[in-house]
Amino acid sequence: MSAAAERRARIAILVGDLGPGGAERQAVLLAASLDRSRFEPALVVWRSRLFYRREVEESGIEVVRVAKGTRADLGFPFRLRRELVRRGFDVWHGWLEAGSLWARLLSRGRPRRRPVAIASFRCSDMARGYFAAERFLARFSDAIVANGEEVRSALACRSRVDPGRILVIENAVDTRRFFRERRPEPKERAAARRALGLGDVPPDVPLVALVGRLSPQKDPLALVRAAASSRRVPFAALFVGETSDADLRGRVERAAAESGLLSRVRFLAPVPEIERVYDAADAVALPSLYEGCPNVLVEAVAAGLPVAASSISENRSALASYPRARFHYPGDASGLAGAIAGALATEEAPAETRGKLLERFSPERLGREFGALYERLLVARSPVSAPSGTVRPSSQRKKDSRLRSAQSVRP
Repeated sequence: MSAAAERRARIAILVGDLGPGGAERQAVLLAASLDRSRFEPALVVWRSRLFYRREVEESGIEVVRVAKGTRADLGFPFRLRRELVRRGFDVWHGWLEAGSLWARLLSRGRPRRRPVAIASFRCSDMARGYFAAERFLARFSDAIVANGEEVRSALACRSRVDPGRILVIENAVDTRRFFRERRPEPKERAAARRALGLGDVPPDVPLVALVGRLSPQKDPLALVRAAASSRRVPFAALFVGETSDADLRGRVERAAAESGLLSRVRFLAPVPEIERVYDAADAVALPSLYEGCPNVLVEAVAAGLPVAASSISENRSALASYPRARFHYPGDASGLAGAIAGALATEEAPAETRGKLLERFSPERLGREFGALYERLLVARSPVSAPSGTVRPSSQRKKDSRLRSAQSVRP
């Protein structure tokens, strides 16, 4: 790497904010997993939330804040671009829709040393207008990354992006943090419940947790209906995460009241030490209608919990060969109730078995794959024979473009 070999490559991950979301946690985990002898990562944000403060501080990740006013803040793009250029970032890695938009748009305009521009997408649920914009933005991308086949298919079908240009790099989970050699004993589980303010849930009532944003995507109403229809194993439903849809929260509460389940349906705000929830729970449910790469299911495997999940392809892929997983058809509440009962009846999975399943989602793998991508693209971008400021012939630019496209295909 001629230009970057003399120093560590500077990587800017444009993530917007570090609120309590799975995609934001992935951005932090990526920055923490990169080889610091080769890369100098920073998280670039323009909103003030820092839910993952502990992880950021423990990993020593730089956080660059760029002031942003209202949505109509016309000066923001100029401030963001000026800061990225001033700090000399070699790679502008856009995370989610907003970050991916700015990384590519602002890398144009002929900076003195044009950076590598990467777009990362974490879920197939994007605004219709953004899919249309992606048809335009894709031409400015050195690489486009999806975290699963479902997301790649959505981009290819709805934005008409050549699927061969979309690299799939799956999410990772800090397995060391969530891994348990064994499930907590009843006394330990009761203590974990009390610490979360759930001490009044009877110890003989299984606690089934749905961890994630309270949104239509997660289909929380299915879990309430499953609790109402469950005859084999009555359980309490716990929803942990932000409420992104207040109307949906009201419908969930009304459904619980109409079913006489108010005492068995609980809500918790995002919990920084989410492993406490897994220690308190008896099972995890994820009745999602669609997913990108479901971190929660991988965390549940690490914790040794039984899992009931919708049978969408990404859930089945994440839980491949996990003996404590049971599936149901998306939207089928009675099927979910049966899956929960079946999952709760499974025996504890040995730590060694779970450890092998989790190797696929290790942070080390995430850092290696993105690190290799950065280096390939920086090599392709490096003007090997042209002095700084020299404009290369159009034939050479076309050759470099083809090279970048080929290197975007998964090895």
